[in-house]
Amino acid sequence: MNEYNYKEVFKHAKKIAISHKGQVLGGKPNKYPSISIYKQPKDYKGFKDPKYPTAILCDYIKKLDRYLVVIDIDKPNYSKLLSYSNILPELSDIIPELIPIEIFKEVIEDTIHDTYSVKTPNDGYHIYLLSENKPKHKPIGFGIDYIDGIEHIKYGTSLKYVITDYVWNRRPSKEYYDKLDDSPNNILSVSNSDDILKDIIKALEVKGYKMPNPIRVNPINNIPVLKTPILKTPNLIYI
Repeated sequence: MNEYNYKEVFKHAKKIAISHKGQVLGGKPNKYPSISIYKQPKDYKGFKDPKYPTAILCDYIKKLDRYLVVIDIDKPNYSKLLSYSNILPELSDIIPELIPIEIFKEVIEDTIHDTYSVKTPNDGYHIYLLSENKPKHKPIGFGIDYIDGIEHIKYGTSLKYVITDYVWNRRPSKEYYDKLDDSPNNILSVSNSDDILKDIIKALEVKGYKMPNPIRVNPINNIPVLKTPILKTPNLIYI
């Protein structure tokens, strides 16, 4: 298995400028592109820009002949899910099955020792991988996301970019994505990243945790959406 320094990978991956402080204070979501995923601000300087946070596209990187993949582990937000269960009853069945972040931390311990990984501002984890073969695994659901550059519109996970350094909050201050102390500076390259995800799922099952079935969510903010739209416009809108 090969390894690539994360800075080299970030250099070759497509970069996206994310909402700056003024935009966030003005009400723009702090994980949205500052302009779009296709156009960057003229004063954007790239990774670790002090004004614009940087996201990178999880997709095929031609220079490396690899697919950039991130396994995204989130800390369950029980109060948020309970608030949405009033309009989406399916959530009531899933909430008891949500996996505590402490359990996730146990099963990913070996993986974060092998590849570049960061802790997110919400106490979750981003595990970076390079896949020699195109990933095919479907997204999982609440608690664990598989950002692989393959669009899974059915599950609402068409989002393909991840924040690399920080985001602005409305205080305003920066919330950082910090490299884990036990994690190397290199991103592990494997034959297929699907196998790493499957190993994590198996480890969870050994501990008695069954992965919940995916429910359609907004790919930007992970908020569940109704299966049937209640408002029709020329573009279908879900709330």
